[in-house]
Amino acid sequence: MTEFHALGDRFDDASSEPTAIEAFRRECSVRRALEVLSVKHRRLEADLQQFVQHLKLLVPGIEPAPGCQLDEVEILEEALARLDDEAFSGLLLRILERNYRRG
Repeated sequence: MTEFHALGDRFDDASSEPTAIEAFRRECSVRRALEVLSVKHRRLEADLQQFVQHLKLLVPGIEPAPGCQLDEVEILEEALARLDDEAFSGLLLRILERNYRRG
């Protein structure tokens, strides 16, 4: 009977090894996902940056009344509010803010 318990103890010790392997595999998966997300994030940010740089061509200013001109940023902000996507709007507004601070 002592042998049986000893085998059971070894089995319990062996069952802890897959936990370390699972943790390693999980870490590898997280790193791969992070790499893909980083590339996608950079590409999306570059596309939005290009959009912001060409904003004057895409959204010409509108004169609602003589002498009063709406800014293309105001038009974009209103359009983003209607889009009803806070995450996307926040990302675009941050890029827009960065672009106008630099320029």
